[in-house]
Amino acid sequence: MNKFLSCHLLRGVFVALILSLTACYNAAVLPDSVKAKALLSLPPSNKSYIYLIREKRAQGAFDSWCFTIDNEITGFINNGTFVVAEVNPGKHQLLYGLPGNNGSCVLKSENARTELNSIPGKIYYYLLWSGINLLSGSEGKRYLDQPSVKMLESSRITLP
Repeated sequence: MNKFLSCHLLRGVFVALILSLTACYNAAVLPDSVKAKALLSLPPSNKSYIYLIREKRAQGAFDSWCFTIDNEITGFINNGTFVVAEVNPGKHQLLYGLPGNNGSCVLKSENARTELNSIPGKIYYYLLWSGINLLSGSEGKRYLDQPSVKMLESSRITLP
């Protein structure tokens, strides 16, 4: 096979791989209309919302991370996505990592764990990357307002 054909064949395989990975990624994403409704929604007066945001970056782009709230695997988060969970007030342990072989969540690093003492009616924004970093409300909204950041269907809130 000549160089020209092998180069185009390789390019075609690469494009097919990217498209198949994109299809898997989009399967768990909610429409932008649901995202908009969620971002305008306030938690019930006796609950809190926790937003977990994974910034869109080239490094680790194809890794899916698991996250837990109070040692229960709550879901998985992909590059450039976020989830939101509704929790009762009080102490909560948050953790993210890589999916383990036995359905566990293997801690990514010691910085990938934090505790939160949530207050009813409050919204918390966390950026996941080199740890779990608490953001101010305006910083969290700035990340979430980016059109490229998508909401995952594993979010656990009830929308009006």
